[in-house]
Amino acid sequence: MLRSAKKVNNANGEPAAQDDILKWLRQGGRRFLLNLKQKSIRSNNAWYRVLNFEKRRLIDAVIQTVNKIKSSLLLKILAPLAEKLLQAIGGMRGLMGHLAFGMQSFGRPLAEKISTLARKWGNKQAAEWANDEGFIRFLTVIDMNDLPIFRVSNQT
Repeated sequence: MLRSAKKVNNANGEPAAQDDILKWLRQGGRRFLLNLKQKSIRSNNAWYRVLNFEKRRLIDAVIQTVNKIKSSLLLKILAPLAEKLLQAIGGMRGLMGHLAFGMQSFGRPLAEKISTLARKWGNKQAAEWANDEGFIRFLTVIDMNDLPIFRVSNQT
């Protein structure tokens, strides 16, 4: 693999290794790079600050010509560049946005737990809750707002 073991925040808010970045590049391909480019330009102009002209042109060429990145050599070249951009914009939270990041890292796992518990209690429709985007968004927003009325510790 790659010799660098620098860290970037992954979807769970934990440090991500090069393996995670390689996985995101493989799965996302053009969409991942395009989204990373757009966010790095909009958020803090990291696209121009972090990468030189040649590196920017390489990423642009990949975005214009490749849907899925299959070449291991190309992945090894792109991974450090994507890592630099991710670090500059604040990791996956910066790339995805706060709500989407929260939905993936907090809302979805909580919805799965609630769904499992409700199924154990006999609710047959609860199986759908784990994948219900509205329910996941609701749980995430409640957590983000951190309202005292929803805290278990405040109830008597």
